[in-house]
Amino acid sequence: MLLSLLWWACSGSEPVVEPPVVPARVEPGTAVTCPAEPRPLAGSWLAPAGLGPFPTAVLLVGARNWNRWGDQPDAPWGHYRDIAQALVGAGAAVLVFDKGGTGETGGPTVDESARVKEAHAALSCALAQPGADPARLSLLGHSQGSTIATLAAVEGAPVQGLVLLSPVVDVAPLAALPDGLAVTLVRGSLDGADADDKRLQVLGARKLSARQAVIPSADHLLLDASVKVPSPTDPATAVHPAALRAITDAVTKLGRSEG
Repeated sequence: MLLSLLWWACSGSEPVVEPPVVPARVEPGTAVTCPAEPRPLAGSWLAPAGLGPFPTAVLLVGARNWNRWGDQPDAPWGHYRDIAQALVGAGAAVLVFDKGGTGETGGPTVDESARVKEAHAALSCALAQPGADPARLSLLGHSQGSTIATLAAVEGAPVQGLVLLSPVVDVAPLAALPDGLAVTLVRGSLDGADADDKRLQVLGARKLSARQAVIPSADHLLLDASVKVPSPTDPATAVHPAALRAITDAVTKLGRSEG
């Protein structure tokens, strides 16, 4: 240090100040590789401490180039990270993964039919993890992921629950869902009612267990807009606590009688 200052004093140049080293984020869970075609899916398995079995969920992200945590190269929102960690805190296990074209999975962007195949592969991958409970298995789908989750269930995915976040799914696939499913719709009040009433009517006509949670002051990402305007660069941006409760209740209470 002394030599550096002497050199600076003699040279007349300003000292070079190195930028601080920012440690890389340590993501939660255990890294897993899920067999799939045309390429394996890079994912993470998050589970509570203990042997289980735990209520189990697979999270399907939305249509944009979100990675498994809800981050993009220029927009680290992290909303799926919030959801995954809340599920573990509530006693559930969850598999999150990078869909084709994003994150560590890479490759070209995938279409809807390819995403449905990914959902099936991710479910098989989740059931192969320690602590997974095949009798309490849910698909969580956000935005376009709600359509992927529903189509996978229509194709016979071995799930007992669907949790559709900010759903955009058409009513036709809902009408084709198999008997016995529990379906939960979670939407922010700032996202608009959209066609949720019609979705609930279709589910009711099918005599499926269906409920809806509308989260006050939450947007399409289920972020809490009552605190401040959400910003992807603000670490205080977070999923609304009421949305997290609705999601964790839907997963952890699956198959449990109420009353």
